[in-house]
Amino acid sequence: MEKLKDIFYNHFDGVLMILVIGTMFLVLNLRFSSLFEINMEKQLLANIDVSAQLEEARDSGKIEEEPVQPTDQLNEPEIIDAMGLVTLDIPMGVTSYDIADQLLEHGIIEDTSIFIDRLIELNITDRLNYGTYELAPTMDIDEIIDAMSKNAASIAKESLGTGTPVKITIPSGSSGDTIASILQDQGLIENKQDFIRSAINMKLDRYLLSGTYTLNEGMALEEIVKIIAHRD
Repeated sequence: MEKLKDIFYNHFDGVLMILVIGTMFLVLNLRFSSLFEINMEKQLLANIDVSAQLEEARDSGKIEEEPVQPTDQLNEPEIIDAMGLVTLDIPMGVTSYDIADQLLEHGIIEDTSIFIDRLIELNITDRLNYGTYELAPTMDIDEIIDAMSKNAASIAKESLGTGTPVKITIPSGSSGDTIASILQDQGLIENKQDFIRSAINMKLDRYLLSGTYTLNEGMALEEIVKIIAHRD
C-alpha cells in the first residue's frame, strides 16, 4: 500500500500536466473549428448573387423603392438676356427693410442703409409696392424707388423743390411751436406763425410727427406741413 502511494505521489505532477495539456488541446480544437465554419459561411454568402432575389422582391412589392428626393434649389434671381435685368418678386406685407435686404442679396444695391436713408429723405418709406419688378444694378437709387413706388421718388423730389436740401430732426413730443422754431432756425421758413397758421388751416396741426426729414429751401409752407404730417 505504501508503494502505491509513493508511485501516485511520484507521478501525480506528470499526470496533472497531461490532463491540462489535453484539456487545452480540446478547447483550441473546438475554437478553430468554430472559426473555420464561420469563414466558410461568409465565403458562401459572398458567392451568392442576391441581385436576382432583390429584383424579384421589388417586382412583387415586398421592397418599396425610396423616392428620389429633389435637391434644394436656390432662389436665384432671373437674369433676362444680355440686358442685365433681374426679376425680383416682392410679396405683400414686407417692410422697406426687407425689400432693401432683397435688393442687396440680388446685387441691385450695394448698401441697404443708403437705400433706407433715401426713402427717409423723400419721406416715402411706406410707398414701396409689392409685385414683380425688373431691375438692374446699373439703376440709381431713385430709379429703383420710382420703379417700385409708382414714381413716388420723382413726385417727392418735385415737392421738395429745387433749393438746397436741408436735413432736420424733430425730437419726439415736439409741439407745433417747437417744430416751427426748428424750421426757422434751419432757414426753411421765415415766420413761425405762418407755419403754425398753415398747419391749422390744413387741419394738420395735431398730426405733425417727430422724425428726420430732408426739406429744401424755398419749399412752400403747405408742402412742409404735409411732409411732417405724413400726408400726400
